[in-house]
Amino acid sequence: MAKILAIDDNNDNLISLKAIIHDTFHGSVVYTALNGSKGIELAIAHNPDVILLDIIMPGMDGFEVCRLLKLDERVSDIPVVFLTALKGDKENRIKALEVGAEGFLSKPIDETELTAQIRAMVKIKAASEQKRTDKERLEQLVEERTNALLQSQVQLKGIFENLQDSYFQADLAGKLTLVSPSALKIYGFQSIDELLGQPAEQLYFNPKERDSLISILRTEGKIKDYVTQGKKKDGSAFWASMNVQWLWSKDVQIIGTEGVVRDITDRINSERALKESEERFQLLFNKAPLGYQSLDFDGRFIEVNQQWLDTLGYIREEVIGKWFGDFLSPDYQEGFRKRFPLFKAQGQIHSEFEMVHKNGDKLFIAFDGKIGYDLEGEFKQTHCILQDVTKQKKAEEANLKNRERWESLFNNSPDAIAVYQAVDNGNDFIFTDFNETAQKTDKLNRDEVLEKRISEMFPAADEMGILDGFRRVWRTGKTEYLNSTFYKDERLEGWRENIIYKLNTNEIVAIYSDVSDRMKAEIALRESEETFRNYFENSPLGKSVTGIDGSVKVNQAFCKILGYPEE
Repeated sequence: MAKILAIDDNNDNLISLKAIIHDTFHGSVVYTALNGSKGIELAIAHNPDVILLDIIMPGMDGFEVCRLLKLDERVSDIPVVFLTALKGDKENRIKALEVGAEGFLSKPIDETELTAQIRAMVKIKAASEQKRTDKERLEQLVEERTNALLQSQVQLKGIFENLQDSYFQADLAGKLTLVSPSALKIYGFQSIDELLGQPAEQLYFNPKERDSLISILRTEGKIKDYVTQGKKKDGSAFWASMNVQWLWSKDVQIIGTEGVVRDITDRINSERALKESEERFQLLFNKAPLGYQSLDFDGRFIEVNQQWLDTLGYIREEVIGKWFGDFLSPDYQEGFRKRFPLFKAQGQIHSEFEMVHKNGDKLFIAFDGKIGYDLEGEFKQTHCILQDVTKQKKAEEANLKNRERWESLFNNSPDAIAVYQAVDNGNDFIFTDFNETAQKTDKLNRDEVLEKRISEMFPAADEMGILDGFRRVWRTGKTEYLNSTFYKDERLEGWRENIIYKLNTNEIVAIYSDVSDRMKAEIALRESEETFRNYFENSPLGKSVTGIDGSVKVNQAFCKILGYPEE
């Protein structure tokens, strides 16, 4: 059962982290703290397997919290993973390493990366606890040796000769005076005589590092788990962990140094290999099916996966060893030359390039990548995943053109156009935009109208049936054609034809055409026809009208004069 401590001044972030961890690590225990002081208190009380630590916090920031944790022997072995939303993380990563952090994650947190980091840190914590147990055992052995030296040289000899780690003593001049038989295996010598009387600094890969260790010893009085690179007889390097203290005489005088050296090369290599493997696994597989590529320091292909080859139409032999820029459109090659050094410096990248398919088609490809480093922290290769976003790009361009067409129609239309957003579940609508024609026709002031309800700006809209039309369009999605009168200064001014249609899930558009002249003409025509009809039917004179088709219409006076019925 994993125990995880999350420290962040944002409670929402803590809730999200807790949910992710519980979903992935069933039965795990998550402790949370909103500040550094509380976080340190919880770490000491519960000894969690991993600490997730935010950098930017009021009062004590994440770096200070990490430094204090690493200085406290009770919690110094707990792996710390920094969480940050800061851009340009290189400096923060360096500072995180300086204060002792084991990991670094950028916000927003990727769930897969967080899961991989926690699993890796739990393994490191388990290794550290084992190391602490072994260290305490060795320290106990050294302490027992000191006591046993006063009681029994026989007991000391048994412990001394059976140590797996190397025990040593050196005088104040730095020359070895005593070494355990196990040193022969660790350092590759054949006999103890090859070491006795020799400078201890020759066993350091960097001889000057012993001077630094002695300086720390003078300040601290004791050194535990000092990690350095030792040097074997053949000149090769190995990783070593050292516990060193002063060697005292019986009259309590410092006469030299003594300590224990452990070969931790396998542990260091395993930890680094695990971290590199999990990062690469995430890039290669967790986001599949996506293309993968790896470039060397000069930008030439080291590796590509099958999805990459399928996307661009090449076979592996046509790609490996070639310069990445050769697969880009000419307009993008110079951009790659400029961006690649930045990628190597920053350690990660998100970018887009136009690549050329083997058949000549141009594809827009989106890249996400990180830099891989060797054991010395030097550039090894890039790890990038890629995705063909050509269809997405074309869709974006089409949307942009449609938007431009809409804006042109909207701004240049001779008809008034207004856009409304539904509120109160579609029972009312607020103005969100209107064109210049609408502004002139209805004398609308943008500052006074925008974000105002129709019912508030035009109280008569409900009585006139306009709001009912809006509601039907919003609910059914069907376009409606409505006729209405519009008023100005509380008097009938004219007539409109309205076209109302649904723009999207929450907006409708109304196009208003002023048809006052047409309506007035139709009214005048109807009035003229009515006047003629009254004159024809009520005239005392006999009248007849013959149509072009030969039909005949007569009035009553005509029938009376001739004595015929109308039929």
